[in-house]
Amino acid sequence: MTKILKDFRYIAWIFAFIFFVSAVVPAGHLASVNNFDKLLHFTGFFFLMVFFMKGYEKNWLKMLIVTLAIGFFVEIVQAFIPYRTFSMEDFLADAVGAITGYLAFRFTGDLTIDFVGTFGFIGKIPVGPGTIASFVFVLLIYYLKLSESFVGLFLISATIVGVWVSSYLEDKWGDDPKSVVIDEVVGVGTAIIFHRFTLPVLLTGFVFFRFFDIVKPWPIKYFENLPSGLGIMADDIVAGLLANILLTFLLSGLINISGI
Repeated sequence: MTKILKDFRYIAWIFAFIFFVSAVVPAGHLASVNNFDKLLHFTGFFFLMVFFMKGYEKNWLKMLIVTLAIGFFVEIVQAFIPYRTFSMEDFLADAVGAITGYLAFRFTGDLTIDFVGTFGFIGKIPVGPGTIASFVFVLLIYYLKLSESFVGLFLISATIVGVWVSSYLEDKWGDDPKSVVIDEVVGVGTAIIFHRFTLPVLLTGFVFFRFFDIVKPWPIKYFENLPSGLGIMADDIVAGLLANILLTFLLSGLINISGI
């Protein structure tokens, strides 16, 4: 199992499968930012290319062609789905993302993997990187007005990617390295999902998550002992679930009074 969690070929194909699934389900509102869907296409195929290159280190050009083919095939499939359409603009965003990912990995190598695990290098901040990363994610949800459907898809993707990335970075930086904060980001997202993304709710969920993540009551400690990246991600997800339960109880008592 541990060997599989450090082989990026698996996560690359799982990531590609997520793209296929997201292509055939009805598209919903993602965020208030203009052209956010194009940015999402670019970012997704950027990291898909990076994962393919990390997994198939001697076949980089071949995997670039595979990544571009995946993007084009997804658009072809959408042309036959009544509620989706073929979009050349989406494919161009995929292509630019894949080519940029190819160039980034070719010239910077593992820095692209470090970028994921440290949530844009926030994990490199010397003091409280996990707290800062989870707080930044909460602010992004609020100010970008990210939808619940997008946050849910992000959490699924980031959880799966986080297992592989944190497994790899644990070998590189030592057991459960503090610089790896993708687990805290997923944890705080788990704490607030299925609730209204108002600022009071988001901040309360953030506080509850950090409490459980720091104190680590049972059963968080049990999940922390799972092997490799599974343990790194699982304990924060469980902390997020406990925070979500507490937030649900709190809101059920306050919702009619405060309207938050």
